[in-house]
This record gives sequence, C-alpha cells and structure tokens, in this order.
Amino acid sequence: QRKTVLLTTHYMFEADQLCNRIAVIANGEIVAEGSPSHLKSKVADLTVVEIETFGVTHEAVERIRSLPGVSNVAIEEREQAQVLVVQARDGEVPTQELLARLAGVRVGRVSAREPTLEDAYVQLIGEST
Repeated sequence: QRKTVLLTTHYMFEADQLCNRIAVIANGEIVAEGSPSHLKSKVADLTVVEIETFGVTHEAVERIRSLPGVSNVAIEEREQAQVLVVQARDGEVPTQELLARLAGVRVGRVSAREPTLEDAYVQLIGEST
C-alpha cells in the first residue's frame, strides 16, 4: 500500500520481529541503517559470552575489558545477580580466560551465543561515542 509506519523502541527483539528496515540513532545522528539481518551481520564475527556473577567488582570488569579481543562488556542487573555480557572476536578469547579474570568473584551460569540485534545495537552505539 506504499505506506511507512515509524516505530520507536529500545526493545531490539521487538524491532527485529516487526521491522524490515532499522535506523540506529546515537547523539541525534543516524549511525547505521538497514535490515535487521544487515545490522546483525556487522557483528557476525563476534561471540557473546554471558557470565552470571554475584557481587562482581568494577576491577574485575575492567580486567575483562582489558583483554585483547574483547570489544565490549555490558552489565545487566538481574534480581540478585549481575550478568556480564562480553562481546569478543570469534574464537579469540577463551571462556577460561574470562573466568580467570573473575578470580574471587562468585560465578553462576556461563553460556555462549550468537550475536543478536541487541548486540549489534550495543556495538554500533559504542563505536559512535
């Protein structure tokens, strides 16, 4: 019908499901645009490791951030735990190396996954700052 619907959201899962074109805006500027699969392809060479921790320190997070190959570390608060979402170039940072940097921190679940649109968004926003 040649109509455009504009959706503004911070929920990348929602955008991935509903949109066929996405524009990522940072500081009032469009930093990337394209289909969800195009934006996800920008981080296709990344592996995402999620590490559930309890009482992680700023110093421990900085030790992980300083590892060669790590491109981003985000912390998500989940009830009484903090989940470190570590983006690293595929195959360059073994999970054992990440856990070694968390010496003294109580660790729960550890999992690796493919990058999502949320991961692409975080990477794109990080590049623009």
